[in-house]
Amino acid sequence: MTNKPLRLLLVEDSDTDEALVVLHLSRGGFDPQVTRVETSGAFEHALKTGQWDLIIADYNLPSFSGFEALAIFQRTGLDLPFLLVSGTVGEEVAVQAMRAGARDYLLKDHLTRLVPAVIRELREAHLRAERRAAEAALKDSELRYRTLVENSHDLVSEIDLHGRVHYVSPNHLALTGYAEAELVGTSIFDRIHPEDQAAVQETFQNRNGSALYRYRHKDGAWRWFESTGRAFTTADAREHGVIITRDITASIEAESIRKSLEAQLRQAQKMEAIGTLAGGIAHDFNNLLTGILGNMELAGLELAPGH
Repeated sequence: MTNKPLRLLLVEDSDTDEALVVLHLSRGGFDPQVTRVETSGAFEHALKTGQWDLIIADYNLPSFSGFEALAIFQRTGLDLPFLLVSGTVGEEVAVQAMRAGARDYLLKDHLTRLVPAVIRELREAHLRAERRAAEAALKDSELRYRTLVENSHDLVSEIDLHGRVHYVSPNHLALTGYAEAELVGTSIFDRIHPEDQAAVQETFQNRNGSALYRYRHKDGAWRWFESTGRAFTTADAREHGVIITRDITASIEAESIRKSLEAQLRQAQKMEAIGTLAGGIAHDFNNLLTGILGNMELAGLELAPGH
């Protein structure tokens, strides 16, 4: 079975200790691809230019210490397993190392803990990376939907099971005339026309669906609104609803005008048809009258004056 590649940045001045680390890692199923540095400058350069899976630093080096290496590493903001090893690390020093950010400390004469520690830290680093990716994706999703909501021409609102408003999108003022404080905490039914209450209540009870109703604008006028709602469960297991509302007053008025014009057109067409019929009847009747009047004149010629 092929060993797993491991990009290792090793802060070490001893060839023997490097070989020992590589031996343990190789036996543990890894293929160490080692870059060894011995000075702070080389360590900083490697951190900036390389891609690493793991950092192992000796506690004592001729030019700088493992603690200094840890401090340099911490300043980079990288999230990598950093293991500190030494021939002699007392308990107090080990605690300080862990507090400073080292993921674990090991003794060079007890490197049997090296592979389990590396496996554990690589797994936890992977989990942290996945968690950061998930959090970033969540933030990106929240930003995307917030942008859509805040720039929508429709009103987006959130209500609870009692119809109380918990949230309204920023365009609420343009659509309803009311300030946010005048809407949040109130019932959605407070400003619905009495004749439309029953239909809206039925849609509300069904949890999902659409409703067409009249809504009292702050200026006192009744506006035609169309709302589509859908229930959802919040993170704390409460059932809420999201409502998308559109002002269709202009459309309703335009439809009313269209229907009125269509009725007028139909009436005009009826009158035109009646006029055509009447004209035809008059023409035919005139033809009849012409024959009658002609015959009467002929008959009159045969009668004595004063007949």
